[in-house]
Amino acid sequence: MSDDKPYIEGAVGNSGGWKSGEVERIPEYKSEILRMVSDGMFPREIADAIGIETSQIRKWRAEDPEFDAAYNASNDEATDTIEREAIRRARDGVLDLVIAGGRVVMDPDDNTKPLKRRIYSDDLLKFILKGRRRAIYGDQPVVQQTLVMDADGVRSELERKFDSLASTGSKD
Repeated sequence: MSDDKPYIEGAVGNSGGWKSGEVERIPEYKSEILRMVSDGMFPREIADAIGIETSQIRKWRAEDPEFDAAYNASNDEATDTIEREAIRRARDGVLDLVIAGGRVVMDPDDNTKPLKRRIYSDDLLKFILKGRRRAIYGDQPVVQQTLVMDADGVRSELERKFDSLASTGSKD
C-alpha cells in the first residue's frame, strides 16, 4: 500500500475497506447515485459508472433511512418521467420514416426531405388506461366453478327421505 491512510473495514461494505479519503466521498457517491436513479439508470449501470458494487448501494439503503427515502423518491421521479413520455407518445404519437421497397420515401413537396408519418401507440394507451383505471379498463377476473354431482348419492338420499316420510305418514 502506497497510501499510509488507514483502511476502514466495512465502511462501505467491502471486506478490504476503503481508504479514509474514499470514505469522506460517500456523501458525493450517494448524491451521484440519486441523480443517476432519477435519470432512469439501473443499479448495475450506476455502480459501474462510479466504481462500486451494487451490493454497496443496497447496503447504504438498508443502513441509511434518509438515503433510502431519497432513493425511492428519485426512482419515483424517473418513473414519472417515463410515464409522461408514454402518455405523450400515446396521445401525440411519434414521427416515423415512410419506407417502401426497402427505401426511404421522399416528401413529394420537398424531395430533399424524407416523408414521415405520425404513429400513435394504441398499446401504450391501453396500458396507461389499465394502470390508471383498473376497475374499468383492467383485466377482469374470471371466476370458474365446477359442480360435481354424485347422481347415485343424490338418488339414494332422496329415496331415504321419501321412505322416512312414508313411514311416518307425514304429508309434507
